[in-house]
Amino acid sequence: MPENIVPLFSKDLQKGIYHSMSEMEFPIYDFAYQPAYCEYCCQLVSIPVFTPMGKPALVGGCPVCGRQTEPMQDAEQTACPVCGEKALRDEEIGIWD
Repeated sequence: MPENIVPLFSKDLQKGIYHSMSEMEFPIYDFAYQPAYCEYCCQLVSIPVFTPMGKPALVGGCPVCGRQTEPMQDAEQTACPVCGEKALRDEEIGIWD
């Protein structure tokens, strides 16, 4: 539900999300948390990403420092920002009823 995910983003991005949804007769979008490395606070974090169908993704900020960061495109091909080795592993977890 949009009302559950919109508060996860900054005020500017919230406007963009509502604008994207208002342009569609039936809002179709994808939402997920994605891994990211924040270059400002040097943390591996999980950031919210909202992708309306046929439009560019809107990416939330770092939950630690609030600055804008980019999600990792392929975690398993990304070198670990701490040790420099390709040691990251991407694993989806969750239980669906």
